[in-house]
Amino acid sequence: MLDPSLIMDRTQINIISILLGGAGLFIVLTGFNVPEVNMTFFDTNPFAVKRDEIESTMKWAFTGVALCGFLLRLFAEISDRPNRSHDWRYYSIFCAGCFIAVVMLAWGVTIVGNLIARSHWEPKVIELQRENFERVKPFAEHDGKANDTKALERQLSLIEELLEVESHGDLRQRVERLQPIFTKPPSP
Repeated sequence: MLDPSLIMDRTQINIISILLGGAGLFIVLTGFNVPEVNMTFFDTNPFAVKRDEIESTMKWAFTGVALCGFLLRLFAEISDRPNRSHDWRYYSIFCAGCFIAVVMLAWGVTIVGNLIARSHWEPKVIELQRENFERVKPFAEHDGKANDTKALERQLSLIEELLEVESHGDLRQRVERLQPIFTKPPSP
């Protein structure tokens, strides 16, 4: 027979479910801010594509966290558990430990969510920027000799910013840094 003090009581389950539910809902509601969304584009706004993919992935990830908290709370309600089996000091320490664990969980889910979101938005953004990249590439290969070098540099900077690639060096080095990204096969 299990020792009753080793089994979680109703208060412990309530604390965990409230913290999980609260963390999931808080993070889902905070959202992301991509200020470039307000920029004017002639076609699809690649910053909006990036934002939408990140938001969608994060909402699903943290809705899952919140759902776990609510399911735990539901389990507590339908099961026959004692209300309290420890004193307030124990629950204070338990709550602090759970809070730290939930913060670490939220941090981990955010990292994984960003990786998953990137795998969704990056191919779309690459396709949207492929034509711009191909337009800049020949000028970089010929040492930037063009009528409007500043416009080409702005296009290249935009691509680097979208794909989160460092922007330093001359035009040729910058294009060489981006080339592997654009040589990937197009997404279906």
